[in-house]
Amino acid sequence: MKARDLATLGVAQVPFDAKVKDVVREMVKAGVHGVAVVSEDGTFMGVVEQEHILEAMDPENPEEVLDLPVEEVMDEEPAIVDPEDDLETVLRLMKDEGVTRVFIVSCEGRPVGVVSLTDVLRVVSEEG
Repeated sequence: MKARDLATLGVAQVPFDAKVKDVVREMVKAGVHGVAVVSEDGTFMGVVEQEHILEAMDPENPEEVLDLPVEEVMDEEPAIVDPEDDLETVLRLMKDEGVTRVFIVSCEGRPVGVVSLTDVLRVVSEEG
């Protein structure tokens, strides 16, 4: 099974010049825990996940995080797989990187899908 077969196609995304409040809005709208950050031409630049926002929050003034630029909280080196990578490669990357989702990026550098640990577990349980 290939990454493209496991993936949820389409990726919630925000532009690089967005604020954290835009990320939160997109997460809520899409019902996801992370969004891709893209350049003007749609090139994948990184990811912002809930954990990144939590890390940047000040417990005494949590709302201040909303005005931060995306670049201050995003992960610029998220886990990425090729659409043709197999299940073993995807799972190995998740384990090695300690993540529960990996992004599929096209040869043009655009985010096209996400494979979550839930997607992997669904396939494993169906095969088992």
